[in-house]
Amino acid sequence: SQTPAPLDQDPGAPGFNVGVLGEFRLSENFQLRIAPAMYFGTRHITFHNYNISDVEKTPIKETQGLKTAYITSAFDIIFAGPRFNNRRPYIMAGVNPMIKLSKKDNDFLKLKRYDMFLEIGIGCDFYLPFFKARPELKFMYGLTNSLDTDHAKHVRDKTMLQYTNAVSKARSKMITFTLYFE
Repeated sequence: SQTPAPLDQDPGAPGFNVGVLGEFRLSENFQLRIAPAMYFGTRHITFHNYNISDVEKTPIKETQGLKTAYITSAFDIIFAGPRFNNRRPYIMAGVNPMIKLSKKDNDFLKLKRYDMFLEIGIGCDFYLPFFKARPELKFMYGLTNSLDTDHAKHVRDKTMLQYTNAVSKARSKMITFTLYFE
C-alpha cells in the first residue's frame, strides 16, 4: 500500500524551560556558560492519507501529539561588547545535548532518547539596581536525526505502519526567547 502524504507539523508550538546558569569569565569579553535546564513542550503532527477519504471526499487526517520533556545542558561561548550605560550586548554560540525523559511507544512516530543541538543567538545584559536581567533570542538546529527508525518494528497496531513508514528522518529546529535573572 502507498504511504500517506503530506505531513504537517505545527509551526509554532510553545514550550516552557526552567534551569540554572553558571558562567566562567575567560577574558574581559569572552565567557563560557553552562546552563542545565528542563524543557517541556509539545509537537503536533498531522498525516493526510490521500488513499482513504470520507463521505465528503476529504482525505482522512490522523494527528499525533508528541509531548516531550528533556533534560538539557547547554555549553556556550559568549562574546560580549563593552558595558555602556548599564547595558552590555553579546552574541553566543554553543552546543546543547538533550536527553528525552518521556516514553510513549504506541504512537505513529517515536523520537530517539538523545539529541544534540547547535545554537546561536544574541542578547543583552541589563544591569539593574538589585539584579541583572538578560533577554536572549536563540536559534537551535538539531544535528542528528531524532526519529527512532526502529520504531516500526515494534508497532503493535499494523494499521499505523503506513504512517510510521511515511517519515524517514526528523531534525528539530527551535527559536527560543529566554529571560535570565542573576
